[in-house]
Amino acid sequence: MSSRLVDSSCHMSHTLVSVIIPTRNTPQLVLRAVRSALNQTYPHLEVIVVVDGPDPATNEALNTVVDERLRVVALDHSVGGSDARNIGVQNASGHWVAFLDDDDEWLAPKIEKQIDAALDSNSPFPVVTCYFIGRTPLGDFIGPRRTPKPS
Repeated sequence: MSSRLVDSSCHMSHTLVSVIIPTRNTPQLVLRAVRSALNQTYPHLEVIVVVDGPDPATNEALNTVVDERLRVVALDHSVGGSDARNIGVQNASGHWVAFLDDDDEWLAPKIEKQIDAALDSNSPFPVVTCYFIGRTPLGDFIGPRRTPKPS
């Protein structure tokens, strides 16, 4: 195996992506986020939901999802969003990590397109990003206005 982060031997069909979703007190929203992650066209992923502190309603809602790719890490006390994400990463098995907020959802081909872009990159440490559709009472918008330059 080479020292490159994106190794040519790391074929797309075998590359595991760990989706990390921190949540607290948003059972219906997190279910939407989880479903959007599990409904990706890219099948090789795990979804790790970190429930940030005691939250029976969210734990109960997540128990309704029957999919072996879903793992729930329920914390005894709240540590905040950043630490909850870090705990998710510590529990991840994937070669790649994708962060999803509990109040967001992904279009089905997102991860597949990002893995394709990463594995096609000549960079030893590619950063893959995408645009998003923001929905507000005043209408939809696409962001960010600019993405990182190849350099």
